[in-house]
Amino acid sequence: MAENSPNSLFITIEFVLALPNAQPREQQKFQQGITLKEALPFFSLYHRALKEIENPQWGIFNLKVEDDYLLKDGDRIEVYRPLIIDPKQARQIRASRDARFQRKGTRPKAEP
Repeated sequence: MAENSPNSLFITIEFVLALPNAQPREQQKFQQGITLKEALPFFSLYHRALKEIENPQWGIFNLKVEDDYLLKDGDRIEVYRPLIIDPKQARQIRASRDARFQRKGTRPKAEP
């Protein structure tokens, strides 16, 4: 049987913005029945994402969802930004760099 307390009418949603040097988070409470599109403008980090990321995309727990996705209590909205470099290309660059150091008999410095 569903709980009829006032708290059961509200859900808590977290918004996460992953930037190169920081991962700010923000939480908001909403009435049940709100969609992703309706909730986004209430987050200050949403407006920051629009300024800092070209063509951001949104998802919930690492899954892309549609704007009409009905948010559930505990959902985490994530911002997906375009990749700076293709992962395959990044591996090739690292392998090439490591091979050069191995030929010289030295080790590369660890990347931060």
